[in-house]
Amino acid sequence: MKKLLLLILLSTVASLGKAQDKTIIITESDLSYTNQTWFYSGKGKALQEDKIKKHWNQEERRITSAAYTKNGWFITMARNTGIGKQTYSYAIKWPEEWIKSKWEDGYRITSIARGKEKWLVVMSKGHDYTAQSYCRDNLSNIKIWIKRNWDRGMYITNATFDGTLWTVVMSRTENFASQGYFFADNYDNMAAEIREDVWGKDLCVQLIESDGDDYLVVYGRYIDGDRAQNYSVNNSDVSKYIRKRWDNSYHISYLGGGSSGQRSQTSPCYDTTYYGKRTGQLYYRNDNYQVGDFNFYFLNDKYMVETSLSGVAHRHAQRYVLHEETDDSYIFRQCILHKNGRIEVMNYMPRMIVSKDWEQISIEKTILGNGIIMTTEISESEFDKINQTKGIFPEQ
Repeated sequence: MKKLLLLILLSTVASLGKAQDKTIIITESDLSYTNQTWFYSGKGKALQEDKIKKHWNQEERRITSAAYTKNGWFITMARNTGIGKQTYSYAIKWPEEWIKSKWEDGYRITSIARGKEKWLVVMSKGHDYTAQSYCRDNLSNIKIWIKRNWDRGMYITNATFDGTLWTVVMSRTENFASQGYFFADNYDNMAAEIREDVWGKDLCVQLIESDGDDYLVVYGRYIDGDRAQNYSVNNSDVSKYIRKRWDNSYHISYLGGGSSGQRSQTSPCYDTTYYGKRTGQLYYRNDNYQVGDFNFYFLNDKYMVETSLSGVAHRHAQRYVLHEETDDSYIFRQCILHKNGRIEVMNYMPRMIVSKDWEQISIEKTILGNGIIMTTEISESEFDKINQTKGIFPEQ
């Protein structure tokens, strides 16, 4: 087991009353961060926007986590985060339209928090998030929505409670290998379950949030392996706690908060998803467990895809270029890439149609006279396993 066996749990728990704000800090080893800093505004005070801008512009740090806590607005920033450009919305209402516009500009949500009067939503470029979705709803509906998005290959990456509703963000990312969650009705039960069923099974805590009474704990495995972790809830000396963690080569990986004393001023039941133009090698199967391979990439600002599915006769990959978009699909045309870089579109060849929710990839007609429809995204290992038995082409 790679995780440190003896993790000191430094938690001074204040009153766990229903309206008690929380300051939740998760620290981890082996993060790439350098020159990490943190600051909080104090309870009831405004977000320290001048400090954020100073660290952005003069120190070249980026926000790595944000929460509204017992200590007010709490922000962590660091260098070497992998984040490029960054922006945020600090507003009374949940910034639905602003989020949509930033998604279109290539930003993804990397932190969310709700204070007594305002929302803070941080969005960043440079993250590996591709598809991203959020939902604001009651707990029973949120649970159904999480399951549906897990089935789409997405993971919980942020959550917060606004006094009425839970808001959860899920993203498609290559950093996570597995994920689960649980709710605990008090601190002691949460600590016991983390100790026994998360750390005790070589899993990692990915986030902790609270509705002022219960705790939401999201856990799982990371692609890059196990991490040593520690967390604190309502520590009596936040500065001392963080300094000790830093001295042991831990960095703050997540901030959580939560209070039921807040009230949302926005309507519930948002379920908004942005899937984006994905890149990299993807694998799909159809209902008969026949599989296909697809490599999406950009070439001179053109969105391209290569697949062996339409090259049945010669068993070699065919290249496609994005030709048009509809509200729900990307439509590609087969093409030839000449040595001078010119792309010749073959309008007489079958089109490839990719649904924007990435739940279906189809080629209208192949040289064998059959259309090909792939309906389920799979892993490379599952692709290899199926391919050994059924092959990547329709049975004749």
